[in-house]
Amino acid sequence: MVPSISIFVRHAASCKYRDDETWRRCNCRKHLRWSQDGKQYRRSASTRSWEQAETERRKLEEQFEAGAKPTVVTADDRKTIARAVELFLLEKKTEGVAGGVLKKYERELERLKGFSEARSKFFPAEIDKELLTEYRATWDALYPSSATRQQVQARVRRFLRFCHEAGWIERLPKLSAIQVDEPPTMPLSQVEYKKLLEQVPTIFEGVKAQRVRALIQPMRHSALARMSHRGEG
Repeated sequence: MVPSISIFVRHAASCKYRDDETWRRCNCRKHLRWSQDGKQYRRSASTRSWEQAETERRKLEEQFEAGAKPTVVTADDRKTIARAVELFLLEKKTEGVAGGVLKKYERELERLKGFSEARSKFFPAEIDKELLTEYRATWDALYPSSATRQQVQARVRRFLRFCHEAGWIERLPKLSAIQVDEPPTMPLSQVEYKKLLEQVPTIFEGVKAQRVRALIQPMRHSALARMSHRGEG
């Protein structure tokens, strides 16, 4: 039996027609919905055009008529963003990711979850480019450094890839790269290096001063020294 398939709209938060899920003329994403065997199913029409969504509905009806089982997501079985974050962090813990990095993931994904839920987006499939672009627009105030914003975006992308691989996102949203506009931190000059070594015995004593001095020497030209100086990671 071919179920009755309807088209509905998932409006952007800024859409003035967001209270009417059957409005045809806005540029928001169109979806298909039907009920079968006591469950409700939903599927993206992969278009913003109502006319194209009609075409996708007819294709889906033809699949049912042919006895095929279309790929669907039940409303009851969908993972929420909150649960997806939980599972992603669990995977990172089992990978042995350092505690400091794990805390960054926790903080940043909690912000993404809160931002999404404030716009009535509760499932990974609802995280699209529009939502991510609006979310990224809040980063200037949170992360003044463009290098930090670049790293935050990389972590968000890893989470989205995790959701995509799990089948919770049909298409992986793509964001443009963030250009780092900060000059690289250069190694200390000979004069700066000499002054730094001279400060060691004024801060540390005895064996500890020797250890700190020995630590500074191999770090002078290393990437580790530059990262430590910048204070980001």
